[in-house]
Amino acid sequence: MRGTTALHYVAIGPRDAPPLLFLHGITGSRRYWLKRVRHLAGPYRLILPDLIGFGLSPKPHITYEMDVFRDSVRRLIEELDLSGQPLAIVAHSLGGLIALEYAAKFGGEVRCIAILSLPR
Repeated sequence: MRGTTALHYVAIGPRDAPPLLFLHGITGSRRYWLKRVRHLAGPYRLILPDLIGFGLSPKPHITYEMDVFRDSVRRLIEELDLSGQPLAIVAHSLGGLIALEYAAKFGGEVRCIAILSLPR
């Protein structure tokens, strides 16, 4: 990871496989997804970050607004050299809101989104 705001993540699967980004919900971490989706790692490259403020990612003393989450996910996508490629996102709860914000700003790079338990 680079810098103090770089997200901790786990990447599983072939580097040249289509990427699947999994965003966990509030109080979660990459571990929410890990056992559930590991079997997809053959045909896909699974990207499982800990969102900023969660898991092993940095927990800076800032106001955690949607643009902070969205932009930290974007930095991860750029760090992994995935920007400009069609990205599929699977998200739960808070991760769903972040996925929608990400798609609103970078929609040309989002192939599809699946959201589970979107908060009201």
